[in-house]
Amino acid sequence: MIVFTPSCLWYRYNSRGFGMYCKKCEYKNKDEAKYCKKCGAALKESQGFIQKINQSINILSVLIGLFTSVLVLIGGSLLFGSLMATGNLDIRFYIVVVFYSMVIVGSLFTGILSGYTPWEGAINGGVMTLLMVINLGFLLGVIWFITVGVTAAIASAFSSIPMSTLPATPPTSTGIDMGSAVNIILDILAFLGLFAAGIIGGAAGSYIKNVVKL
Repeated sequence: MIVFTPSCLWYRYNSRGFGMYCKKCEYKNKDEAKYCKKCGAALKESQGFIQKINQSINILSVLIGLFTSVLVLIGGSLLFGSLMATGNLDIRFYIVVVFYSMVIVGSLFTGILSGYTPWEGAINGGVMTLLMVINLGFLLGVIWFITVGVTAAIASAFSSIPMSTLPATPPTSTGIDMGSAVNIILDILAFLGLFAAGIIGGAAGSYIKNVVKL
């Protein structure tokens, strides 16, 4: 007799073959049963919220969604870059449009490829958005680091100039005015909205997949 318990289930081999047996009374139940037919004991342990999320993540579809979002970034740069360079397009508006387009298109593809249910599509769309934000944040951090280094090098090169030859600069206020506070709040809301767009886009992608029968 061979006894083993993968995933907290009780399997045993005998003359009748493999079967799912109750750990309490050893009654043989059907494979899809959740409770023992004889004593009512639970045959499968309930999964937590994190376990359900982990089992719903499809890495390949998330990576394909990320690749699609990169294509949207390149396309948006080619489409709106010239307008932003000439000053005909506000840079904040450009960033919001491109980032949201990346999230929506990428999460739609992720949901179509991974989500058999809106729940799975939403989870994978949210994971795709999280990875996109992390990678873009890392890239922006590298750019900021290089910019600070170049600025410091330029400042050190001009440090030998006597201060008397430099024009006097008026003192600046260090306080945050109401307009700046509103902009900060709007930026935070726009950042949180990216994750909402990713979750909704992933769920919509899985819904489209089920409707069109892809």
